[in-house]
Amino acid sequence: MEFIGLSRSQVNVAASIGRQFRLGTLGSFDDTEFGTQIYLYVQVVQAVIRGSLVLTLTGEEAIPLTTAIAGPAVGQGHQIGAVQAVMGIGDFGWMQVYGRGPALTEGLAGASRFLNTTDEAGSLDDDGSALTIAVPGIILDTATGASQAVNESAHFNWPSAGAVLS
Repeated sequence: MEFIGLSRSQVNVAASIGRQFRLGTLGSFDDTEFGTQIYLYVQVVQAVIRGSLVLTLTGEEAIPLTTAIAGPAVGQGHQIGAVQAVMGIGDFGWMQVYGRGPALTEGLAGASRFLNTTDEAGSLDDDGSALTIAVPGIILDTATGASQAVNESAHFNWPSAGAVLS
């Protein structure tokens, strides 16, 4: 059951609708198949697709997660989540921070493996490459196929940007 006013996939277009909730608002949803899911209301500063991983900055502005922006100087320790719909620059919407849901992953990202950032905006992998950022708090139940895709089996447990891998 959704709380009044929360629709996981609703996007509030900045130019016409504007913000519906205070940035940083948490919303909970009890999915009959996947259980409790928790979302954070954010504004994206770049266009993203459903399942893209974003990192929150001060004021709950969210930027697509990449190796380039998630280093210690910018994002280490900041909240990470997956947006629930296609969103344009400046749009408002929900990112998932807890429970089972979609996550954009690179091809062959494995089940039950540690995940890390990539050079592809909003996508995770399990390759452990040097100079990528660990993303604790997200695991996959099933491996991703041979190419980049939105993996529907991700489990979120309040993920944040971790340490730089070496």
